[in-house]
Amino acid sequence: MKHRLLLFLSILFISTYINAQSEITGFLGIRLEDKPYVAIDKLKQRYPNVEWKHPCIHLENVTFIDTQFNKLVITYKNEKLVDATFTLFDNASVMDNPFKDRVTFLNEAKSKQNQIMNRFTQAFNGLGNALCSRYGNPTVSSEGNAI
Repeated sequence: MKHRLLLFLSILFISTYINAQSEITGFLGIRLEDKPYVAIDKLKQRYPNVEWKHPCIHLENVTFIDTQFNKLVITYKNEKLVDATFTLFDNASVMDNPFKDRVTFLNEAKSKQNQIMNRFTQAFNGLGNALCSRYGNPTVSSEGNAI
């Protein structure tokens, strides 16, 4: 049993090492060097709700690394991709009820706040772990930027 586990872990380590890339070259089927019209065509194959509002591509309900995002805005400058902003939000709310005492209302609000924070933390950690497992841990350049 120990030998099987060791063999499995060895194969897993080797396959992870072999499949790791050293740099990010694109996402969602588009390459970082793609022009906006090329990116729009590629994205329309997967997402019907692609919208171009110069200088940005807008999408809603995008899944990226197993995380569902409400919105994605890809910004271009001089036909070069310069930014991609994924938005994740929660529509949860706690309604103030005049028939509830203030302590109960505040406890419900705090509980909902904790649930939202946990959801965002899990999503952030999941993305970070997935990116690190694929591309390796980031290093910090002399300018202080993660690379």
